[in-house]
Parts: sequence; C-alpha cells; structure tokens
Amino acid sequence: MELSSKKLKIVWFSEIKWDYLKTRKQHIIENFPKNWEILFIENFVLGKPNRFKPERFGNVTRLTIPFYKATQFGFINRLQGFRVVQIVMELFVRAWVHIACHLTGFSSPQRIIATSNVYFADVIKKMGRRLVYYDCNDYPMGFSTTLPFVESYFEKTCRLANVVTSVSTRLMQEVHRYRTNSTHVVGNGVDYELFANLVSAARPADMENIPKPILMFTGALTEWFNTELIEKIATAIPESNIVLVGPIKHRPVREALIRLHQSHKIFLLGEKLHSDLPKYIQCADVCILPGTISKRTLGANPNTLYEYLACGKPIVTRNFSEEINMLKDDVWVADTEEDFVFSIQVALKNPPDSKRLQAIAKKSDWKIKSSQIAGILSHKYAETQIQ
Repeated sequence: MELSSKKLKIVWFSEIKWDYLKTRKQHIIENFPKNWEILFIENFVLGKPNRFKPERFGNVTRLTIPFYKATQFGFINRLQGFRVVQIVMELFVRAWVHIACHLTGFSSPQRIIATSNVYFADVIKKMGRRLVYYDCNDYPMGFSTTLPFVESYFEKTCRLANVVTSVSTRLMQEVHRYRTNSTHVVGNGVDYELFANLVSAARPADMENIPKPILMFTGALTEWFNTELIEKIATAIPESNIVLVGPIKHRPVREALIRLHQSHKIFLLGEKLHSDLPKYIQCADVCILPGTISKRTLGANPNTLYEYLACGKPIVTRNFSEEINMLKDDVWVADTEEDFVFSIQVALKNPPDSKRLQAIAKKSDWKIKSSQIAGILSHKYAETQIQ
C-alpha cells in the first residue's frame, strides 16, 4: 500500500505560530495527503491567540505549549540556560505533550515526529515514534535574540533526526557538520494558482494614491531587513515610491522606518492577509528583497521571491544563497548595495518577460514541494523499523 493512501499521524513542533504570516510549514502541511493527520504544536506568544486547548481545523490539530523562547531580555535568556530550569521545563513540557498526544489520538509509536524548532530535541528524544524529521528552514544561530545553548540543540536535532530537509545548499552545509546521510535540499515555493492567476482586480484602497514607479517589499520586516539600503534607494531614485507590506517585527527596524517615512516617499502599509498579497504585488513596478548579508540570512531562500516570480514582476534581491544565484539570468542578484540600487534603475527601464518568470515559479508550486517532502518521508518511513 502506498503511504500516501495510508492514514498517518504526524506531531510537528514549530518555532512559529500557525496564525503567523503564512510560511513554509503551513504550506507543506496543508498540501500533505488529506488522510495524514497533523498535531501542530506551537510556542506561546504574548498578545497573540494561544490555543491551550487543542483545536482541530480539517486534518490539522493546533495546540500552544510554552517552551524555550528567545526574548529581547538577556536575563530571561540566561535564566533558561540554567540546567535546573531546563530540567523542570522539559519534564513539564514532556508531560504536557504526552497528555496532549493521548487526548488527541497522536500517541501511536508509529507516528512521525517532525520539527522545525530545535529546542524540542530532548523532548522528542523521549517520545515513541517511527521516525524523526527535521525541516531546517532558517539558520538557528543567526537570530539577534537567541538562547545561549541554541547550537547544542541544533546539533542534537541534526543527530536525532532520521531525515533532514533544508531550504538551501548553504543551510545543508551546516546540517552536514553533524550528519550527512538522509539529507535533502527542498527549496521554498509559492501558491502558484493564487499569485499567478489573479484576474484584473481593483487596486487596494491604501494603494490608490501612491503613484508610479512603485518599488515593493512584502513580508515580515524583521532584524534582517536593511533599512540603510532602503535609505540609499530612496535617495538615489527620488522619483520612486517605496511600499513596504508586512508587520514590523523588530524595534530598531520600526524606529528607522518611521524616521525614513518622514523624509522620503516610503509607505508602511502593515500586515495583510496572505490571500490579498497578489493584489498588492500587481501594483509594483519592481519587487525588492533588501536584506542584510549576515548570519541571519545565511542560506536564505525566501518564499517571497517565488511569489514575486509568480506575479511576473521584475525582482532585485541580495545574493543570499546558491539557489538565488542560480536565477541571475532572470532576476537581478546584487552582491553589493551599490549594485542593488543600480539594478533597480535597470529593472525599471528593462523589465523581463513576465511569462518566463511565471514559468520558473510554477516549478516551485507548494503542491510540488510538499509532494516531494511527502515522498521523502514515505520512503524513509517504509525503511525505518519501529524504535
């Protein structure tokens, strides 16, 4: 029997909430076979909806369990590093996970344990399972607010997993420091149908009074977002209107953008529904990915890039990874900030063939990516003995 036709239980430990910006995890899970059931365990976030009681949505059950979390407060981060604190937290969480799995029907030793949150390594180690799957979608040690023991948990997760996927070749090199077998690069993707097949739609109300040319970024404005580069663009191309669509997740970025908004034509439109993003991107003349080159963006291969491609828009991006560099015949890939500004000027005058860009995006549809991961798990599941 094909595994895709067999009912399967997956417990997925996530580093972000299900209701956060729609990211790789949600897309992969939503496109898994419909008879695969997933218990999605997310961390607690102050001020956001937290589901301490399991809630089922289709074949996904979501549950909030507070655990290790880096904060902007150094003393809290250091407190979590004390071994006695770790022992208490892990015993508490292991008990909570055990009860939750029992109550929701996810306690079978034939289950798959999936994780994109390295801090759950010691909890996972004590759980009965058929196999452990780690999806490495970011460089865990690259965040400015991180816990002092993150690298040890990254190592534990890599060694514990039976199979690992990563979004880029560069990130996989980090995984290969601890394991080299059963590793697969599966890049990010796009809901192609949503972004490529937008029928002529009314311009969003908050875009109506923004004249062309429009340079646009969509996504979370976090610590990796290069506000200095935004200022250089605004200064060098004063006729442009820079539109930023997404939540601002980092205080220094917020302060810098508010300052720039007062002196340049920069528009902060805030977070939008994922389903509305195509309407905004269609208003752009050039789409940009103005990130810093740092540990935070090590091996980055953003979903946003493929959403821009699916909309057929000219793209200027920093050279974050080999996967991005491979697109340089169709996307402007800038190695320096000066190249980035120059590339925007060229892209405004010489836009590429939008149909060619959409054809590239179509190969990265989330249905394809999710099917690829499901196939990897199916193969590994079949060859792995019950532990």
